[in-house]
Amino acid sequence: MMSTIESIRAEYLRYKALAEAAIAQVNESDLSVQPSGTDNSIAVICWHVSGNFESRFTDFLTSDGEKPWRSREEEFQSRTTTRAELLAKWSRGWEVVLRALAELKDEDLQRTVTIRRQPLQVNEALHRSFGHLAYHVGQIVYIGKSLRGTDWHFLSIPPGQSDAYNQAPAIERASAHAQTLADRTERHALPAGLPVPVDDGACDHLAGANLPSILLKSTVGEQVDLSRLTGRTVVYVYPRTGRPEESTSEKWDAIPGARGCTPQSCGFRDHYEELQSLGARVFGLSTQTSGYQQEAAARLHLPFPLLSDSRLAFTHALRLPTFEFEPYGAESSVHLKRMTIVIRDGVVEKLFYPVFPPDRNAGQVVAWLREHPVAAPQAL
Repeated sequence: MMSTIESIRAEYLRYKALAEAAIAQVNESDLSVQPSGTDNSIAVICWHVSGNFESRFTDFLTSDGEKPWRSREEEFQSRTTTRAELLAKWSRGWEVVLRALAELKDEDLQRTVTIRRQPLQVNEALHRSFGHLAYHVGQIVYIGKSLRGTDWHFLSIPPGQSDAYNQAPAIERASAHAQTLADRTERHALPAGLPVPVDDGACDHLAGANLPSILLKSTVGEQVDLSRLTGRTVVYVYPRTGRPEESTSEKWDAIPGARGCTPQSCGFRDHYEELQSLGARVFGLSTQTSGYQQEAAARLHLPFPLLSDSRLAFTHALRLPTFEFEPYGAESSVHLKRMTIVIRDGVVEKLFYPVFPPDRNAGQVVAWLREHPVAAPQAL
């Protein structure tokens, strides 16, 4: 059975992961932005949380929590910082608090510590500290979501997906939620300096094209013919999703537009309810087999099906642009270049090509759909 101290430490780590997952989504230049001109920026909040941790948890059991060397006012000074500087400062505070928690045992919870010379039991001090952390992590997440707008990737259960999540709850325990966030942050973060794809004209022929009648196997076991679907359908086309056991490849990253299939998929997942409200159904499409796609659909909790064109029938019929890369296992070496197709009654209505950065594609599609609503039929 997990001890009380272990459970407290797990919750600290959950909120650490929440903050870091939010920070990872924010552009470096926005880390120092004051949302209303006077509010604290993410950088200031991180400086304050770290400074608080360093003061409170240095010699936690044997010295006052408000150290004479702490400069609390300085923590709130407006500052411009790089991502590396911010994370270095953030990590210093966390090293102190996690080291202190590792040294505590449940029997220490009734001991007395002081903060500003006021006596508190250890359990009171920890509850106070955790509440303070949660308050400021909430601010970081709120600011991050405000800055990213429709490009935001939700950190818990996305809107409209509660029922699906309840069928397979996976992040109820703090440690599971923290690990999921950490894995997502690492895998979803697009490294700086990725080559930007250019419009090579390979999709110019698709504007207004009629889709061919081809059955595509979906991850829910159905055969889907995109040409026969009425209304609007959004199909984001991606090269391939990786699996957790696969290491990232520098060769893959060097291909313009190749990196970012998981962030793109998660973007459409997080905006799925909005896309539905705008009258669009959603599919993902790749040349991977349906069995391979099913792993990604389950792991990423995608509320829509992925379609497999592993035989390249749809790709060849529409003359979609491709590139070749060493296959994973028995998968095809032919990969589709990234694009998103908006289809209306079997006809290509809008094409997003090239797509970069992929994690913002879903937000771009939502914006376009809002600007181009389908007119309701007039009453006779």
